[in-house]
Amino acid sequence: MLIFFLVIIIIQIVTESLPISSSGHILLFDKICKIFGYNQVVSTWTDGIFGVLNFPFLIILIVFFLPVWWPLVSRLLQGVHKKIRTRDSYKRFFCLIVRLVMYVILALGITVGLLGLCGIFISLFSLPLDTYLAGTIVYAFGFIITMCFLFSLRFFATSSKVPETLSVKKVILLGLIQGIAILPGISRLASTYCVARWLGISPRRSWEFSFLMLFPLMVAAIMHDVLAFYTGYAQLAKYKQGLDIFFSIPVILTILCASGVSFFVLRFTNKLVLERKVWLFGFYMIIPLTILLLIA
Repeated sequence: MLIFFLVIIIIQIVTESLPISSSGHILLFDKICKIFGYNQVVSTWTDGIFGVLNFPFLIILIVFFLPVWWPLVSRLLQGVHKKIRTRDSYKRFFCLIVRLVMYVILALGITVGLLGLCGIFISLFSLPLDTYLAGTIVYAFGFIITMCFLFSLRFFATSSKVPETLSVKKVILLGLIQGIAILPGISRLASTYCVARWLGISPRRSWEFSFLMLFPLMVAAIMHDVLAFYTGYAQLAKYKQGLDIFFSIPVILTILCASGVSFFVLRFTNKLVLERKVWLFGFYMIIPLTILLLIA
């Protein structure tokens, strides 16, 4: 039934704007469908194109943060003018941008490296990862971790008047946290944001850097599915079938509507970040955790 795919699209796009684990909610939806006799709903409707579902939210991020980052990009591009490029103020600004980019690359490298080591470990010992990750206990544990991360902001996040800045050690730690957050039910956004706040980074900078870390992972997921389509088109008909569904009118309309909702949800979440009230999402996490335990 196409309605299942439409619901998955809505969940994926809207929950990406929130620190509540989008993947955890999609897998929870899959478990709910099983109760009514519909098995493997998520894998059936998203196999081969799941990463592409990140594309709408990628556009939302670009549009949302454009007012913040465009002045920096514009100033950086002004450096093509020799007179501006030789000024000390521009040199300091350029060094700051380069450092930020290197921090993002470092965090991405740590995350990918951690996932790679986990993959090697799993292959060596032939661990039944799919069976393990499908367990209710794993999901529940992930939701509890996300909830604890969020509630911790109420009690442990620093309120220093002079926020700390990013450093190599902090970025390495954030990269490790993002890698660990690949487990079901753990929100990558919540975990990296909360840890950044623990490290003394301001709410706004923690929020922005969390998305900067997430951005290349989303791009990689999109590219993975696009490449998989082109390399497996002749052998795997499921990719063509998936794209035919993806570009149907009901799906396109659902993506557009969900993207609009997600944009305003992101604005609301950003407001909570500035007001230091993100911890309130910890109360929400009780809902999916309770549902999961009830249907177990």
